[in-house]
Amino acid sequence: MGWHFNQGKDKSAEFLKAVQFERMLYKPQAVAEYFSCITGREESSGCQSTASTNYKQLTDNKPPDIGMLSIEAVDLKDHYKQATLKFSAEKTGLAIQDYTVFVNNIPITPTTERTLTGKETDYFSRAIPLDFYSKENIIRVEVSNGKSVGVQERFYRTPEDQKLMGQPKGKLYLLAIGVNSFPTLDKSWQLHYAALDADAIGNTFKEIAKNSFEEIKVNILSDTQAIKPDKGRILESLKFIQSAQANDTVIVYLSSHGISDPQQNYYFIPQDADIDDVRQIEEGQSENASSVISWETFFEALRGTAGKRLLIVDTCKAKSIEGKFDALWLKKHSASSHFAFMVSSKGTEKSLEDSKLGHGLFTYALLTGLTSGCNGNCNGLITLDKLFNFTVPLVEKLRKNELIQQTPQLSTPDELRNMAIINQGDSTGIEKIIEQWARFLHELWSKFLQYMKLGWV
Repeated sequence: MGWHFNQGKDKSAEFLKAVQFERMLYKPQAVAEYFSCITGREESSGCQSTASTNYKQLTDNKPPDIGMLSIEAVDLKDHYKQATLKFSAEKTGLAIQDYTVFVNNIPITPTTERTLTGKETDYFSRAIPLDFYSKENIIRVEVSNGKSVGVQERFYRTPEDQKLMGQPKGKLYLLAIGVNSFPTLDKSWQLHYAALDADAIGNTFKEIAKNSFEEIKVNILSDTQAIKPDKGRILESLKFIQSAQANDTVIVYLSSHGISDPQQNYYFIPQDADIDDVRQIEEGQSENASSVISWETFFEALRGTAGKRLLIVDTCKAKSIEGKFDALWLKKHSASSHFAFMVSSKGTEKSLEDSKLGHGLFTYALLTGLTSGCNGNCNGLITLDKLFNFTVPLVEKLRKNELIQQTPQLSTPDELRNMAIINQGDSTGIEKIIEQWARFLHELWSKFLQYMKLGWV
């Protein structure tokens, strides 16, 4: 969906996609209000969209123009090749702020190399080395001016005689944040296991992921740690993940209250949240709520990070707060930013804690899947998809004694569905032989039953 711009007889037309203006145009509350209006009246002519967007708004904020992407192969020893990506971009109005290069939807540009300054905010060019681990690859360059994003893509197939490089393990950057106590809020807000959940996530990865990554870097902020999860410390901790490189994995885990105002603006509640700010959110006056953290803060941090990225959110919503913690906004923005997002429940549901388990149900299920290898069904390789598929039925089983529904949600680019969360040897040696024989016997048995059914035997 987008707009076709004619530029006169001497220039070819230009097509701008709506997704390039996402930061300007994504206004779900305005859409909901408009549809509520036209379905609630016999005369709908009086309904006006409050999210008016005109031609001038689009042209004034046009995305930067990116030139053609040039990819040149460079010979390395033993038939291995590397490629060099060359491109340039220039502003069309607003100054350029930053750029990112993606290979198969994984950002490879480190945080420190993205921001542009000086004359490069008008025009810049780059020559970037690329390593390929697949025969077929999609290269994408995104260049932003803060209001809109210029996009250019190119398909690249590695030469037939080229040997593919083995992908390095990379490092794991894990940031886990858990908040139990809120001194300025009343007793109904206090949680019991959010801090323990964050501690357990961090410590579990330290213990069982030793052989899965080149190095494991874990940063835990919780009530039980020396560094407490107040707003200032949380914002400072987000710098921790900015060191990630193209082959690294970044996981951010959040456990606290997640709340929204009536306009569907979402907030994470840190330990030092002020009761007056919470009340302002409840009343829809969130612009002055300075002690809470907008979810956009976490999204911007992950947007600006290289590597495979996963955000895990196990949040509880206080009964006293209006609105709902609807994951749709979060899922949509994670999809457009090409990172995976896993949340403990739907927007109409609550995330439960259990005193017998000593954890939230969702986090307990995640921990069980990680430590048991999905009950032994992952053969040493726990992928994002396998872990989520293990978690959902276990949460359903654990909540059976509760009347409250809880359904975990996953939004992920296809490229990250099989990202390795834990990789301790994927069906190697005797396990691989057994797996192959099992598959062969299954196919043989299926064919035998088919022949019997058709009367051939």
